[in-house]
Amino acid sequence: MEELTYKQATLSDYDDFYKIKCDPENVKWSGFASAPDYERMKEWFCKQLDSEKRTIYIAYWNGVACGFFYLDKVTEEEFEAASSGVLKEFTGRGIGTWLVKKRIELAKEKGAKELSTWVADENPQSWKRFEKLGFLKTDIQENRMIARVGGITLFHKWVLLLRK
Repeated sequence: MEELTYKQATLSDYDDFYKIKCDPENVKWSGFASAPDYERMKEWFCKQLDSEKRTIYIAYWNGVACGFFYLDKVTEEEFEAASSGVLKEFTGRGIGTWLVKKRIELAKEKGAKELSTWVADENPQSWKRFEKLGFLKTDIQENRMIARVGGITLFHKWVLLLRK
């Protein structure tokens, strides 16, 4: 029987995190032109573990690391479902949707009234997932450099109002 679980990341999870971040699709949407440098990414990872604003989680499929997600505290009442990723060999199993649902649950537990995210207009797979889970696309937008997508990419802010 397949089981999906997750836990808050610790330094001992770095190699699993790095492997997921190096997956070609995750490299593409992270804005990197190529896989990140191991040591520089580890330094960044350690800073995030100490952050009061960002929490990193690792997802597991039957005990094997298969994905990651961030939950960022913007204010006491607003959290952001920041970056997430799933290893290619685990895609198509509903893990991406599950990662969003976990962030919704965690944001509610932390007292958030709003959960936001930024999604590239060129990434319909992601925005359809957020739309399906009740997020609404706003008029707030920004351009971001995504080298492997072809340069400047338009992102829209999506928002989910959370009820207690």
